[in-house]
Amino acid sequence: MHLLWTRMLMVVVSTVIYYARWQSIALLLGVLWMAFQTLYWQPHLQPWVNHVRIGMHVSLAWCALLYMFNAFTVGACGGRPGAGHGVLGVAPGAQQRGFAVRAR
Repeated sequence: MHLLWTRMLMVVVSTVIYYARWQSIALLLGVLWMAFQTLYWQPHLQPWVNHVRIGMHVSLAWCALLYMFNAFTVGACGGRPGAGHGVLGVAPGAQQRGFAVRAR
């Protein structure tokens, strides 16, 4: 039940908070808390299920850490408050470097 409340809080944070820096910090803390709770309590009887779940939480923590790194990198947001959301999309200035596909 404690993981459900943490996930709900993370959804509210990602919906309500507009600034990528504050959002990335809150999401990283939420994912680390879920990983800690899963590792500490070990809720399932089968060990392989616990290993899969903690691996999932650690991979989510890695993604949240990369999101925070992208949000706090100088020039990553381009001076706009919520511009850190396109982490997996085309990076700003990608057309100048030749990485973007040009529309004809």
